[in-house]
Amino acid sequence: MTFRYCFNDDDWEYEPNDEDLEKYLVEILCDECRYSVGDKFDAVGAKQMAEFVVKHCDVFDALCETYEDYLQESCEDDAREEYKDAIVFQKDEDDWFGTKKDILGR
Repeated sequence: MTFRYCFNDDDWEYEPNDEDLEKYLVEILCDECRYSVGDKFDAVGAKQMAEFVVKHCDVFDALCETYEDYLQESCEDDAREEYKDAIVFQKDEDDWFGTKKDILGR
């Protein structure tokens, strides 16, 4: 699953790993449960059930599709961090190649 973001007028694609998607799905399902049952909500039980459903039932892809908008929102901070790291890496790489060209006299 790939999400598209726009950071500083740059289009950025982010593909979270399955572990991150599982973590965010568990959080989303717990929030949905909390909203549904109100005062009867048990955080520990809800988390255990959500983890079981996400990890052991064959519904991962269906859940990702159903909650795609929520997942994109949940992954935005991770995507922004990856974007910032890529910008720093590109700057470092550009500096290195500039230095290399100066040394080689090109």
